[in-house]
Amino acid sequence: STPEKAEVLEGDLWDTTVESSQSQWIEYQGKELRSDTPCFWRVKVSTTRGETDWSEVARWNVGLLTESDWSGRWIGLNHAMPWDEESEHSRLSSRYIRHQFELSKEVRRATLYICGLGMYEAYINGRHVGDSQVLSPAPTDYRKTVLYNAFDVTSLLSKENAIGVVLGNGRYYTMQQDKKPYKITRFGYPTLRLNLFVEFADGSRKTISTDEKWKLTPDGPIRSNNEYDGETYDARKDLGRWTEYGYDDSQWMAAERTAIPMGTLRGAMSPNMTV
Repeated sequence: STPEKAEVLEGDLWDTTVESSQSQWIEYQGKELRSDTPCFWRVKVSTTRGETDWSEVARWNVGLLTESDWSGRWIGLNHAMPWDEESEHSRLSSRYIRHQFELSKEVRRATLYICGLGMYEAYINGRHVGDSQVLSPAPTDYRKTVLYNAFDVTSLLSKENAIGVVLGNGRYYTMQQDKKPYKITRFGYPTLRLNLFVEFADGSRKTISTDEKWKLTPDGPIRSNNEYDGETYDARKDLGRWTEYGYDDSQWMAAERTAIPMGTLRGAMSPNMTV
């Protein structure tokens, strides 16, 4: 349950020797694990030709296992703008969504859970979440599954904070939706659900989640984006430091509550693509 216990080989969650010909897919049989729980582990392998040293301490995190573990709403903008075009070759500008908040206590751990459909880029205090990842989350049949990603963002937080998310179309709002309607499904306008779980040094917790109090503008530099035609970027529409605390978003609109996607929200099991 802690890196210190893993370091001294105190397996308080699961401590076992497994005799098996399998080198992977060993089923966990330790204590019951709860959502948003970090776990630390070490392993050694014994064979007929000897045994390895203990591995270094590694970490993994239990995601959000059920819908009840999430808070907040799906948000976005439920219509196109006058400069957009909805046709056989639709053009829909990106949605820029932001929120700022303060933290008054020392942060021990902070985990961001995010699903931005069709694609998203997230920022905290001006820094890109997920390093150089792109085109996330991975596309799915959104009628069955939608994927969320999880990130340790402890180092990105301070007393005054801002979260910014760019929502692109991906395959959720497909650009050629009227070309072959029997084949190409349109699932809706881009939508976002985000939970930031903050655990303080004194053991208390705070959750930042998306709702209609978040601010949104579709009038940013990305005027169109899709996998068929690429991206149209108008630098005259640059929004400046919109992902930083104190930015003036008084002219932005309130985000709208959007429909819940049909598919089940599940944690992504594969790493995102990177530059």
